[in-house]
Amino acid sequence: FVSVLVLLAGITCSLTRSNFKRGIKTLLCGLLITAVMAVVMPDSLIVFGILHFFGTAMLIYSALGKLLEKIPVAVGIPLFFLLFMFTWRLMYGKLGVFDFWTFDTFKVPNSLVLFILGFDVPIYSADYYPLMPWIFLFFVGTFLGRFFKNGTAPKFFKADVLQPIGFIGRHTLIIYLLHQPIIYGAMYLFFEVFKA
Repeated sequence: FVSVLVLLAGITCSLTRSNFKRGIKTLLCGLLITAVMAVVMPDSLIVFGILHFFGTAMLIYSALGKLLEKIPVAVGIPLFFLLFMFTWRLMYGKLGVFDFWTFDTFKVPNSLVLFILGFDVPIYSADYYPLMPWIFLFFVGTFLGRFFKNGTAPKFFKADVLQPIGFIGRHTLIIYLLHQPIIYGAMYLFFEVFKA
């Protein structure tokens, strides 16, 4: 499901002109979650979670989008998908997908920057989506977005039945920010009421 979400984010990123603004907004929301978790649940601190990743990915695309648009779809999709697969286990100190492709990466210093990039460093994040491998799948989505941009996507994606989903899609950030406190609050009340 996360892979589909990252692909969809890449697709939408290729369809908007406001990636810098959206990236800043999303990254700030991620940093807000980090600050709240540091106070409320310090044992479950989120250092670089999904919102941090999306915000950073949007900012990177806003800087590199024009350059990426020069790469043909037939080259970009397989290239970035292979990079995604090759870096899939980087956070575990491995490169490659299958054991016969895999070798231990060099030892890296304990660095927040390397942690954000996806290297195997001893930093814990309760929600963790490093730039590698996910940025490469995000870029695959931006190439898929060209099919929607030029009108060659299947007609089903323009059907009226998707309008409610479109509404949700336009408000995903606020839904994401609200759903966890609501669920945690409801579970807390439930267990407080029914505790033995």
